[in-house]
Amino acid sequence: MWGKKKISNEAVDTFRKQIKEDETSTESLFQLKSAMHQLNPTYTWKCDNCSTSQKYPVFPSTSGMETFYKALQTGTWGEVVDSVREEKCKKCGAQITSILTLCEGCYEEYVAFIFSSGKGGGGSIKHVGSMKLGKCEKCGYRPQPKSRKEDKILKRYEELLEHYPEVRDLIKNLTESGLIKE
Repeated sequence: MWGKKKISNEAVDTFRKQIKEDETSTESLFQLKSAMHQLNPTYTWKCDNCSTSQKYPVFPSTSGMETFYKALQTGTWGEVVDSVREEKCKKCGAQITSILTLCEGCYEEYVAFIFSSGKGGGGSIKHVGSMKLGKCEKCGYRPQPKSRKEDKILKRYEELLEHYPEVRDLIKNLTESGLIKE
């Protein structure tokens, strides 16, 4: 979207300001999400298995199931997922899948839905197949299910999905099949 032109921090700050002034601004949120790709953001994850904190890049997505995870989480939580990362703990080898979305509290950090598969490294695995809902390190925001969101925020979410037709269409299919509950 941005071509070879590098986005500035000032432009990103402008998008954040526009969203804070009008939280229903779908276009500003889409522009901010697109611009964040160029800033090489990172997120910190604490391994459930060995308790080691590690930093990983948010982009690019590294999951072969990216569209499925995006649709499932987006359809359930009403927050458009930005990236899906599959990583291994650098210390114990436990595998994780992090489903990352831009924080709707401060629009500066990423919040993760983390699935620990527990496969990998030697020794015992404490949390096989567990899911952990992340919290923004900056403002403390935790994603809320769609059922707890205001109508104006849900409307913005529906409009934002128009920029992601493959995710929107899969959400529709998953809802019709009963995998996503209305």
